[in-house]
Amino acid sequence: MFKEHFTRYDLDGNGSITGGELGPLMESLGHSTSERQIDAFLTSVDTDRSGSIEFDEFVALVAKKMKSDRVLKYFKALDKNGDGYLTAEELKSAL
Repeated sequence: MFKEHFTRYDLDGNGSITGGELGPLMESLGHSTSERQIDAFLTSVDTDRSGSIEFDEFVALVAKKMKSDRVLKYFKALDKNGDGYLTAEELKSAL
């Protein structure tokens, strides 16, 4: 599944997603971004400093996003009154 998504945005098929290919990817995720924001994002994800996102970096990014979404889901389930904070009582109830 990850490879399919990666390939969809690797428009030139060279095995990496460049800054120019990153714009459409970000837009598909609902983020309109400037060139400066794309460059900053690319720098934060590009762990080998190649100037592009390779498949392993893409998988790490998606896994991190999935994990944070899961944590947020559990947090919301524990936050019974929906105020954005976990009280001692809510934590006690969860445990």
